[in-house]
Parts: sequence; structure tokens; C-alpha cells
Amino acid sequence: MRLASYLALLALAGTPAAASARAETKQDAPKRESLQEFLKHLKSHQVGLEAQLRGGVDSILKGMESDALARRLEALDQARGKLVALGQEAVPLLLDGLDPGPEATDAQKLRSQFVMRALQDLASPAATDRLVKLAQTGSIEGRRNAIAVLGASPEPLRSAPVLIGIVKQNQVDLRDAALTALAQLGTPEGDRTLSDSLADANAQVVRATLLALAAAKNTSLAPRILQLVEVPRDAVQYIDPLLYYYSHVPAAADKRHILALVKLAADFTPPPEQRARILETLPLLAEKLDNDCKKELKDLSESPTKEVKEAALVVLVIGGDKNARRDLFADIELQIQRNKNFAQNYETRARLEYRIGEWRDAQKDFQSAIKLSADDFRARPEESYIGLARCYMQQNKLKEARDTLEKAPISLKQLQELSKEPVFQKLLENNKFRGVFRLDG
Repeated sequence: MRLASYLALLALAGTPAAASARAETKQDAPKRESLQEFLKHLKSHQVGLEAQLRGGVDSILKGMESDALARRLEALDQARGKLVALGQEAVPLLLDGLDPGPEATDAQKLRSQFVMRALQDLASPAATDRLVKLAQTGSIEGRRNAIAVLGASPEPLRSAPVLIGIVKQNQVDLRDAALTALAQLGTPEGDRTLSDSLADANAQVVRATLLALAAAKNTSLAPRILQLVEVPRDAVQYIDPLLYYYSHVPAAADKRHILALVKLAADFTPPPEQRARILETLPLLAEKLDNDCKKELKDLSESPTKEVKEAALVVLVIGGDKNARRDLFADIELQIQRNKNFAQNYETRARLEYRIGEWRDAQKDFQSAIKLSADDFRARPEESYIGLARCYMQQNKLKEARDTLEKAPISLKQLQELSKEPVFQKLLENNKFRGVFRLDG
């Protein structure tokens, strides 16, 4: 209990209600307590509360040790929630668990990361001084954790200069963390540093900055990113981080960004597979397509490169172009007419249907592909099973998706990789069905 609390209690002691209460119990307390005695009792009570709080924190942290050793991530996250529930008073105690030390085990590092997340949630100004010191003098792991917490600081103007200094030191282990923290803080000085980083001669710095802005869902640097996209010879180095940024921060992409991306896909500087990947990002932004974008896409839909042509048609279909749908399916419909018993044809059509959001039609075609593959020893139905499971997830049919994955002839590694896909997130979070991924085995 802090001094403010003491004063509040003192004030309460002088109120009429308190006086009335003292009068009613006069025969039980004939001796009036002095101010010094009152403060002494309050201090004793405070010490007791602090001891109780420390005991609670220590108990939770001890439980986290065993959970971290067994990599029980769900239990660790529940423990993080308990730490946050203890409130701001727990912050000084949690700071001690932020740096696992230079010789830390993987389990100790993991526990410190969940302590870090708790401190991010609590966002206490009382932590700033110690965080600044730890960010500059701790172990590598401790410094990274402190930097991450500074990114959620309620005192951005105090935290930003420290993070900028770390970026300028260009120590790779810490630079990327500091860029992410700066992107989260959103201060003018920090934004200038991020803008400079996007123009850095070191391509790794540019990539790290784009990923940092994506992680923070930062839109303030969108105009600077647009400048990068508009120059194909520059943008070609950063296709993947640029697409990662737009897919995670769609709010940053206005019509100018979308047109720039379409023109980048139309440029011959990137290889065909990268041009197709650019177009495959656009369905997330389809509602922002204007006539200029659609004109460029129609030109791309006549590309001799199959993956570029298909990707352009998919965007046009999602954008409402009915003729584009006919063109998208023309080749595969012809193939199915020629050979109605070839499993691969149905899988190909199902993939196209899935890409334009026709989940039920895709489901039927994946089922047809699986059925036909049973009578063809050359067929490889793995992708059809996975595609069918994705269709069920898109329709919120979790049980059917689980059952399909259980039947799928895929390896344990493939199965566990699927758990990372956003489409399977609900399945992963459901205690009844998450076992299908066999992550704990």
C-alpha cells in the first residue's frame, strides 16, 4: 500500500462516518490510537500484503518453470494471465524474471518470454527505468525481452531514444527487436528512424523493417513503402516481406498501393513465380480495386505464363468480373470433359474454386478426387485431403475437418506444419479437436 493509500485511510479516519463508527464502539475501544500507531499498523499491513504478493508471484513463476521445461504453452499462457491479474504492484517483482541470464536453458528462456508478455500487458511506467537499463546491459535474451516491453511502454518519448540507439548500433540480435518496438511505439522520432531503415543500403535492414512494421500493424510508414513498391528494380529484392506486410496490414493498402502492386506483377523484373505471388495477395484487397487496376489485371489475364494468368483471373473473379470466371475455368472444364475419371482434374478444379471462395463446390471436387484416386495407384491424394479439410474449416465444420486430417495419408511433420496455417487456427484452439495435430506427442 503506497503513501496515497495511507492518506486515503487517514482521510477516511476523519470522516463523520468514521467518527460515528468510533462512537458506536466506544465501550470496546476506550483508548484512542495515536497517529504514529495508526501509521505503524498500516506499514505492518503493507509489509504483509507485499509478502503475500511476492509469495503469489513466486508460486506462479515456479509453476511456469516446470511448464516451460515440458513446453506446455497453453499452461504458460494461463500463468501469464494470472501474473497480469495481480496488477501493477507485481511489476517490480516480474522484472527480476525478464532476464534468464547468459547461460540460460531453453526452458528458462521460454519462461522469460511469457514474463515479457505479462509486462507488455501491464505496461507500467514504473518499469521504464529498469527496462532501459536492462535493454542496454543485460544478456542478449534479457535485452531482447526488455526491448520488446519498451515497445509497449506508456512512456514512448522516454523509450524511443533508447531503441533508436540500439538500431544505430546495428547489432543484428537486437536491431530487429528494436525496429519492431519502434514500429509499435509510433513516435515521430522513431518513424524517422524506420523511414531511414527502409532506405538502408543493407537489404537485410530493409527486410527487417518491413517485417517489424507488419508485426506492429503500423500504417504510418505506408507512403514510404509505396515509394519502394513503385520502383520494380528496388522492390524485387523485397517481394516476400512486402507481401507479408500487405497481408498483415491491409489497411495500409489504398488504391495507389494496389495499382503499384499490379504494375509490379506486370513488370518482367521479378520471376514468374514472384509475379504470381504478388497477385495472390490481392484477393485480400479486392474490394479496393478500381478501373485502372482492373484494366491492368485484364492485360495480365492474357499472360502466356499460366500461374500469372490464373492469379490475375482469380483477382478479377473476386472483384466481380463474371467473364473472368468463365476464362478461369475454361481449360480445366475441357480437361474434365475429356477424362471424367482422372482424379487430378477434379483436384485442379477444386483448387481454383477454393481460391475464389466457392467452398462447397471445392469440397465436392476434392471428395471426387479422393474417391477416384482410390482406384488409381498412380494418384497422390494427399493434397486433396488437405484441401478438403481446409474447405470444412472455411465452413466452420471443425469435426469434419478433424476427421479428414485423421484419414489423410500425410506425415507427422506435414500434419504439424498445417497447425500453423491461419485456416486451421480454430481447430488448434479447440481442446476437443487440437489433438489431431499431435503436437504433444
